Formats: sequence, C-alpha cells, structure tokens
Amino acid sequence: MSTEQQNSPTSRPTPDSLRKKTPFLENLKRNTQSIRQALAFAGIGAIVVGVLIWIFLRGLEGPSYIVIGIGLAILIVDAIISLATVRQAVFGRRGRYGLNTAIVFIVFLTIAVIVNFSLHWAVDRPNPAAWLRVDTTATKQFLLEEQVVNTLENLKEPVKITAFFATNTAADAAAWRDTEDMLSEFRRRSGDFELTYELVDPEINPNVATGFGVTQFPALAIQGTESLRTEIVVGANPNETSGVFTEQQVVTGLLVINEIRQKKVLFVTGHSERDVLDINESTSVGLAARALNRENYVVLVETLQELATRLAIGDPLEVPAVLVFSNPTQELLPIDQNALLEYARSGGSIMFLLEPDDTPDTFKQFLSRYGVAVGDGEAADRASYVGGNETFIQVKKSNQQLPPSSDNR
Repeated sequence: MSTEQQNSPTSRPTPDSLRKKTPFLENLKRNTQSIRQALAFAGIGAIVVGVLIWIFLRGLEGPSYIVIGIGLAILIVDAIISLATVRQAVFGRRGRYGLNTAIVFIVFLTIAVIVNFSLHWAVDRPNPAAWLRVDTTATKQFLLEEQVVNTLENLKEPVKITAFFATNTAADAAAWRDTEDMLSEFRRRSGDFELTYELVDPEINPNVATGFGVTQFPALAIQGTESLRTEIVVGANPNETSGVFTEQQVVTGLLVINEIRQKKVLFVTGHSERDVLDINESTSVGLAARALNRENYVVLVETLQELATRLAIGDPLEVPAVLVFSNPTQELLPIDQNALLEYARSGGSIMFLLEPDDTPDTFKQFLSRYGVAVGDGEAADRASYVGGNETFIQVKKSNQQLPPSSDNR
C-alpha cells in the first residue's frame, strides 16, 4: 500500500473504532451507582418535604403522609438495588460499630415516638387530666372559663358542631384556625357526652348549609345528635377579626339545645341607678354586665314593677337569681317595697351597691328589716388596702391572724 493510500481520510481509524466496546450489562452496572445516588437523594428529599408540610401546613396532614410514604418507598427500592453495598456497610468491620450505634439510635427514637403518641392520645381524649395540659401563653388563650367547663360537663346528649367556613382567602383561613382551636378545646373538655365538629365549605357543599337553614357565613350549626335540636350561631366578619366566634356564643348554643337553664341577673332601674349599658368609663357598671355575659349569665335591666309581673306569673324560670341595685339615689315607692319584699320572701338574693352619704332613707329602712345598718362616711384600712387609696379595702376570704374557730370566720 502506498503512502498516499495510508494517509487518505478513508483509511484513517475513526474515534468509534478506537473506543473499546463494552457489553451492555457492564455499562448498566457502571451507571447503577449514579442511579442509586439519585434514588437516595430523591427519597430523602421527599421525606424532608413531607415532614415540612406536616409541620407548617395545617390541614394537609394527609398529603404529607403520602409524600413521606413515597420517600420511604424510594429508599427501600434504593436499598434493594444497593443490597451488596448495604450488606458490606452493615456487616463489615466498620459496619459493626455503626450498626450498634444505629440500633441504639433506633431504640431511643422508638421510645420517644411511643411516649409522644401516648401523651398525644391522652391529651386528645375528652376531658384529659389537668396536669397533662399547661397553657404557657401570656393571655391563657387555651383555657376555658369555669362556667364553660361546667356547661360541657352537664351536656345531656352528644353534640355535633358543623362549621360553615369559606377558606379560600387568608382572612377566612385565619378565622377558621382560631375557631378550630376553640372547638378543639371544647371537644377535649367535654364530659360524658362527646362533642365533635367538622368543617364544611358552603361554596362547595351548599346543600348542607341549606339543610341547616344557614344563609350567613361564617356560621356554626350546633345540633344535639339525639334530639336533633339545632341552634345557629352567626360569626363576625373575618376581614375585621380572626376571632369571629366567642366562647359565650358557643356555650349559649349548647345551653339552648340541651335546655340547660341560664341564671338571670336583674339590674334594677327606676331609682336613678347607674346605667348598666354604659361601658365608656373604667368605673361604669356596664363592664360588670359584660363580664357576667362572658360567664353565660343573662343580664336584665327592669323596674321593680316588671319584677312583680314576673313573680305573678309563677314560673320559677322567669324569676331572676339575683337583683342588683347599683347606687340608687331616689326613694323606694311603696309598690316597689312590696315587690322587693315578695322577692326576698321567695328566697331571692339581693345585692345593694350603695355610695356613702348618698343612700335614700327608704333603702336604709328596708335593709334594717334584716339587721343591716347603713352608716355614713367611708371605711379605711391603713394596713391593708389596694390601688393607692386607703378606702379601697382588700377583701379576704379569711383573717389569717385569727385562729380558726366557730366564732371567728
């Protein structure tokens, strides 16, 4: 062959002819390592994403479990593919020490998980022990009022609360989170009869809202599962506040469907008493009335003639549990005294809030019937007072300086 023929392009070797050909299985084996690494990264990444969804996105617990399960499945497939490597890593000389460490870690993690789920199960049960749950918030937002707890313990039948919320906006979602926290606390503190709740989007399931007769949202349909008595509670605007429902609203609905009597507190008017509807000043009686409402009492404002009408009906449910006179400055009329005496003889309770040097004589005369004398002036306690004023006497349950006896209480 001549030199020109040897140097011709057709006679030169190509790169493909110079590259050593390897079998297909050997190429697949070489690429297996990169596949294993990709599977490991994908599995770990899926588990991390699932855990983050479970921690930070409430209401997506189901999808987070699916993502975590996919991640575990990918890791299992990766372990099967890398079985020889895993065997060497576990049962080799170095692997034995690592295996012992892994066993200790797994045992510790298992114990921690069991303890965590046990505590979660105990806390999530209805009416858990008080020591299991401690509210560490500054405002004690997860504690229910004593009157609320008593109402839950006195339920006469199981109760289901259907919450109608549209959660397609941030304000609606925040309102539902606050409401769910409150309803969850109600469920935990329920007594012999269980209280349950569920969320219904009225835009997706309008027929459910129509069945309860709910036309305004957000709303709660509180229903006794046995009697089917239903009370509808309409909430505030979520765009103005996230606390669209109050404990008092829910408890009032529970009292209605369980036919539990609410005690009535009657603030008497007609003698120039303080206005119970006034809440503008810090010393106004309206603040006391609002506090009574929060404790689920029914606050009434009536004259003694209206009280006489209630007594004439003869229905004990219509008679108030207590009368309150808030700084009366006008005299009692004879007809008022008769109604007041009839109420007192029937076992009613009366509270007189009197200002010194400003109490009408007819009130003093009425109290003298029961051995109570209304003096003039103000009492002061220089040793024990509050608010920087000696006339603001500190009321104590007992006098610690005196020994307990039948005479000194």
